[in-house]
Amino acid sequence: MLHFSKTEVFETGTPISILKSVKTAEVDTHTHDFIELVYIKSGSGYHKIDDMEFEVKKGDLLFINYGKTHSFRGEDGFTFYNILLTPWFISDELINSE
Repeated sequence: MLHFSKTEVFETGTPISILKSVKTAEVDTHTHDFIELVYIKSGSGYHKIDDMEFEVKKGDLLFINYGKTHSFRGEDGFTFYNILLTPWFISDELINSE
């Protein structure tokens, strides 16, 4: 199983990263040490988190906590945004904000 580290994804000192992806193939099961929000912009597909598979479509928003295993497969035109957050961004920046 693949494991992605925040040191591979985030620029030094940056707590958030946003990526746009177009996928028509499967993405292997993987895990990471950061939080992932997935917004489905268009198309449909399937996202598996741990042992539960969900059908996803345009407008859906998924929350994937760090340490969770997940994979997905999309059909033609499956476009999504990954909003990646370091865990300390949530606890330090958002929880204590007014």
